[in-house]
Amino acid sequence: MADRAFESLGVEPATWFVFFETRARSRWLSWLALGRFKHVSAAGWIPESGHWVFYDVSLRRSRIAVITDGALAWEHMSRIRDHAVTVAFSPRDGRRFWFRVGFWCVPAIAHLVGCRTQALRPDGLYRALLRQGGALVD
Repeated sequence: MADRAFESLGVEPATWFVFFETRARSRWLSWLALGRFKHVSAAGWIPESGHWVFYDVSLRRSRIAVITDGALAWEHMSRIRDHAVTVAFSPRDGRRFWFRVGFWCVPAIAHLVGCRTQALRPDGLYRALLRQGGALVD
């Protein structure tokens, strides 16, 4: 019931921009991530309201920011993209139960965009998004 009520609002981004950051926030996280990418976050545009929504999960807490100023949103994305690769991905409908292990940036972003993956690290999520129709953004 709640899913139908949420869908009727029509305010979910049609495309998520997933940022794969090459720098970690700490030496420990850099070691833990192992591969090329150290962290992943996402942003989506909601044309009906003219807002950008940013979603970031860290070990401290999850953060959601809604930005109404387009210039401010682009400035924030530019700072992220200085050390990141961006993949555009349209949300998938997760009709079947899909077990998620843990709650850190990778499973949280995969769940947000509906990417079916068992990836534990950002590099694995990057490959999964591209396999499932994601597009690199220049």
